[in-house]
Amino acid sequence: MKKVFLACCLTLLLSGCDKPKVDASTDEAMKASLQKVKESLPEEKRQEFSEATSTIVTNSIDMKAMMAGAFSGNGDTIATQQAEKAKAALNGKTGEEIISEAKVILAERAQKEQQQALQEIA
Repeated sequence: MKKVFLACCLTLLLSGCDKPKVDASTDEAMKASLQKVKESLPEEKRQEFSEATSTIVTNSIDMKAMMAGAFSGNGDTIATQQAEKAKAALNGKTGEEIISEAKVILAERAQKEQQQALQEIA
């Protein structure tokens, strides 16, 4: 009986490991894996996933570095570095992990905005 229970637990544990993850090794692989991850989510979470992906990518890009690169003539190099940084922010994550990370980012932004507003009032 214990062996059957153990086998069932192991099966359930391993079945949770097959969720698709983002593969950012190439642009094509990333595009395909993002689509797979999105399709693996329930219909009601797909829009949230798209928004979360945008939030993480936007958060990972350093706009100051982009502007500095544009003015210094290193725009292409800086843009490539920023694109790699954005890919790394998504690489290896499941849809649920991406949504969770975006929620943390948005909560931190809201907290910073609230602190700034309180400072301006004071």
